[in-house]
Amino acid sequence: MEPGETDRSRPFTFLLGFILVLILLNIFLPSSEAKSILFDGLILAVLIAGARAVSRKRSYFVALSTLTILVLLLTVAKHVSPGPLVLGVRAVCLAFLLFYVAAHVFKRVLMDRKVTTDMIMGAICAYLLTGMWWSFFYGVAAVVQLGSFSVSEPLTAQGLTSIQEQASILLYFSFVTLTTLGFGDITPLTSAARSLCWLEAVVGQMFIAILVARLVGLHILSASMDRDG
Repeated sequence: MEPGETDRSRPFTFLLGFILVLILLNIFLPSSEAKSILFDGLILAVLIAGARAVSRKRSYFVALSTLTILVLLLTVAKHVSPGPLVLGVRAVCLAFLLFYVAAHVFKRVLMDRKVTTDMIMGAICAYLLTGMWWSFFYGVAAVVQLGSFSVSEPLTAQGLTSIQEQASILLYFSFVTLTTLGFGDITPLTSAARSLCWLEAVVGQMFIAILVARLVGLHILSASMDRDG
């Protein structure tokens, strides 16, 4: 067995691990500059792991890695001298990269002919990545059109004064929307923000429906083949 063969047979293991660490960080660490830096670093790690998982050709991996380096430079600029242009360009790049990874992970899950542990992990990755890349679309909306979102008083009391600079808050809002919970502590005010919200809610429901249908279909096919065999 060549080095790395086991990893290649389970390409979504490390990707899911990084995603879960990022989510747990967002849950348990209090808001601070250190958390913001660590959060941004883990997003970069997710991008690298995702590029490795979906890039079957070396050229694709190099291209995605190059864009990840661009995001790294924009992330450094964000912490050194944050501004609307830096925040907007960074959010667009992150949204594109995460969308690309999520779409290719979901494609590979749908193309798989057998239900495996790695396939299930891939489906979880695709769902979580969808919530992540959508959060950066919200970031773009917040930067391009100030006042796109209204924040409740409890969040404001915690020091949240500029939502476009709070990636962790936007991530929380994205998953609340994706799962159609709708707590109401963050409210979209503009037409663009509201459209993004209902589109994400629809995508979340369609994702579950398509994935369950695919898994059930594969299970029936596998059972039929076992009987015939």
